[in-house]
Amino acid sequence: MAGTSAVVITYNSADVIGTCVAGLREFAPGVRVLVIDNASLDGTMEQARAAGAEVIANRENRGFAGAVNQGFRETDTDIVLVLNPDVRLRTGI
Repeated sequence: MAGTSAVVITYNSADVIGTCVAGLREFAPGVRVLVIDNASLDGTMEQARAAGAEVIANRENRGFAGAVNQGFRETDTDIVLVLNPDVRLRTGI
């Protein structure tokens, strides 16, 4: 399927995830934003949802690579952008 997804891997990233998702919404409005959360305990999932991202909440920390693989399995787009939660877009992609 055509299109682009952004997969953001998080773990206790409540202080930065909102800015990351907001930047994606502003500079890449057609991109599906999917947050894979590795069992955060600090409100990361709530912040991501409030910013408009889809969230998959893991019950355990699968690690970065495991969560990236999980994100790829959940997408059906041709292009997948993998981001850390502290990324802040400043221009379109």
